[in-house]
Amino acid sequence: MQQRKDIKLNNQWDLTKFCKDDETWEKNLEKVQKLINKIPYFEGKLGNKDKLMDYYDLEYEISKLISPLLLYVGNKHNEDLENSKYNEMSGKIDDVCNKYSVANSFFNSEMLFSKKCGEKYLKNLLIDEDFDGYKKSHQELIDNIPHTLTRDEEKIVARLNSMFGEFENIYDAASGVDLKFNDALDSRGNSHEITIASYFDFLESPDRELRKNAYLSYSEGITRLENTLSANYIASVRKDWAIAELSKYNSCLSASVDDLEISQKTYDNLIENVNRNIDINKSYLQLRKKMMGLEKMEVYDKFVPIAKYPKQKITFEEAFEMVKEALGYLGKNYTNILDRARMERWMDVYPTKNKMSGAYDWGCYGFTPAVLLNFTGNISDTLTIAHELGHAVNNVLTYKKQPESLAEVQQFLAEIASTTNEVLMLKYLINNAKTPEEKINYLNQYCSLFNGTLFSQTRLSEFEDFAHKLVEKGKPISKDILNKEFSRLDRKYSGDESIKKEESNNKWIDIGHFFRPYYVFQYATGITSAVCLASKIVNKKPDAVKNYKNFLSSGYSKKPNEILKEAGVDLESNEPYNYAFAEYKWAIKTLEKVFEENKENINLTTKISVKKRLVAQIKQNKNINNVVIMKPKKKIKKTKKVIHKEELGL
Repeated sequence: MQQRKDIKLNNQWDLTKFCKDDETWEKNLEKVQKLINKIPYFEGKLGNKDKLMDYYDLEYEISKLISPLLLYVGNKHNEDLENSKYNEMSGKIDDVCNKYSVANSFFNSEMLFSKKCGEKYLKNLLIDEDFDGYKKSHQELIDNIPHTLTRDEEKIVARLNSMFGEFENIYDAASGVDLKFNDALDSRGNSHEITIASYFDFLESPDRELRKNAYLSYSEGITRLENTLSANYIASVRKDWAIAELSKYNSCLSASVDDLEISQKTYDNLIENVNRNIDINKSYLQLRKKMMGLEKMEVYDKFVPIAKYPKQKITFEEAFEMVKEALGYLGKNYTNILDRARMERWMDVYPTKNKMSGAYDWGCYGFTPAVLLNFTGNISDTLTIAHELGHAVNNVLTYKKQPESLAEVQQFLAEIASTTNEVLMLKYLINNAKTPEEKINYLNQYCSLFNGTLFSQTRLSEFEDFAHKLVEKGKPISKDILNKEFSRLDRKYSGDESIKKEESNNKWIDIGHFFRPYYVFQYATGITSAVCLASKIVNKKPDAVKNYKNFLSSGYSKKPNEILKEAGVDLESNEPYNYAFAEYKWAIKTLEKVFEENKENINLTTKISVKKRLVAQIKQNKNINNVVIMKPKKKIKKTKKVIHKEELGL
C-alpha cells in the first residue's frame, strides 16, 4: 500500500479551499460557537420582520463558516483513519453541530404557534419580496402545520436526536467490530480469512467451493448475533413509529414521503410496477443459471462474472478519458466541468495507507466539491469515477444557479445524476467491448444493476414496510416473524420454489440502510429515473439534454416530483418504468444472443472453476459427487474493500 507522501500532488485533492490549515480551523470553530451563542436572543422576536431577517443573516453567517469546516476536517480524517488528531477535531465539530441544533429548536414552533407569527404571518412573508429567498421554506412551514410539534416537544426531540441515532451506532459496532467469521476453504484446500470487506470479493470468485464456504461462514457469523441485531432493529422500528405518531402521521411511510416531499403515489407506483414485472427479473436469473451450467443458482452464484477474460490494468488518465467520452452525449459544457475536476484537484485518486475505502462526493455552497476515490486500475473503476463525478457536477450546477437557501440537491433526487452517468458508462463499455467475454460481462453487469437495484431494493422496501405496519397496527413482531417474511419475499422475487414457505432467512439483520426508514426504495426510483433519462439522451429525444441539465441545476427550487416531470420523468405514471423494463429486456436478450453465438469459444468462469475442482478432487482420490472438505494448506488474506451490502441486494 502506498504512503500518502508518495502520491503526486495532482492526484491529491486540495482541501485548502475549505480551510487554510488546522490552526485556522480552530479559530473559525471558535467563531462559530460565538455566533451560535447569539441565537437564543431571537427567541420570541421572530414576529418582527427586521429581527427575522437578522436571524436569517446570522444563520447564513454560521452556515458559511461551519460547512467548509465540516468538509475540511471530515476529509482530512478520511485521508488517514488512524490519525487521532482529526478524529478529535471531528468530535469537536459534532458537538458544536448538536449545540447548534438545540439552539435552533424553537424556530418552527415559534413561527407557527406564537401570537405574533402563525399561518397568516407566514403567508404575508410569501408575498414580501425581501423574503423571496426563503419562500420555499416558509411554504413548507405552512404545509407542515398539522405535523409540527410544540416548543417543548421540539426541545425534547432535539435533545433525544443523539439517542435516536444509537440504534444505527449499535448496529455499526456489532456488524463492524463484534461480527466475526470462520475462515473459508477453497476447492484446493486453501484457507481464506473472511471479513465484511473480503466476503463480497469472494462472492465474485470463479471457485464455487470458495463462494459457498464464504457464504456459509458469513451466514454463521450473522446468526451468532441474530438476537442482538434483530432486537435492535425492532426497537428502531418502534422508535420510527413513536416519532411519526407524535408528529400526527398515520404511518411511518406517510411521514417519510412527506419528509421527502413526494407523493405516496410515487412509492405505491414503484411497488405496483415492479410486482407486475417480476417475471422479467426471473428470466434474467434463469438465463444466468443456464449460462453458468447450474441446476440451481444459490445466493453465492449471483455475483460472479460469467465469462473470464484478461483484465488489463489501465491508468487513471485513460479511465478519465473514457468517462469523458462516455458522457459526451451531455455536451462540451458538461465535459468542461469534468476537466475542471481534474485540473483544480477536486479528486483524491489513489488508495493509501489508512485511507478510507470506497468513494464519495462531498460539497457545500460556495466551494467546488471534494471527491474521494480509490482507483486501482480496473476497468470497473471507471464506473466509480463516472458515478462520483455525476454527483459533483450536480452540486456545481446547483450551486451556480440557485441562491444558497435553495442550493442543495434534494435527498430523493440525489442518486439520479450519478446513476445516469453509470448507465451511460455501461452502455459505452458494452458498445466498445473488444471480445465476446468482455461484452458478456458488461451486459451481465448492466443486468445486475436492474436486478440488484430496481428489484432487490424494492423487495427490501416491501420488507421494511411489513415490519413498520406490524408495529403501527400493534401486532406481534419478532425475529422469527421477520425471518419468514424475508424468506417469502425472496421466493416471490427469485421465483425459486425450492425455498419452502416455512423456511427462515435472517439476512435482513445485516442491512444498515434499514435504520433510515424508507430509504432503500429511493435506489429503485433512482435507477428507474436514470434509465429513462439516459435512454432519452442516447436516443436524442427533443430537448432531452437541455431538460436533463435543468434537472441538474434545480436544487430545492421545486418539489422532486415537479422537477422530475419537467425533466421528462413522471414517477406517478408507468412511462419511466416502461423505459426501464424495456432496457432490461434488451440487455437480457442481447446477453443471451452474444452467449449463444459464442458459447463454444468463450472462456466461461464456471468452466474453469469446475475443472480446477475436479482436478483437485481426483488428485486426492475424493468422490467428485460429494462436497469436499479439505484440510487447509495456507491462509490467504484479502485487501480491504468496502461495498454497501444493501446495494448487492442480498
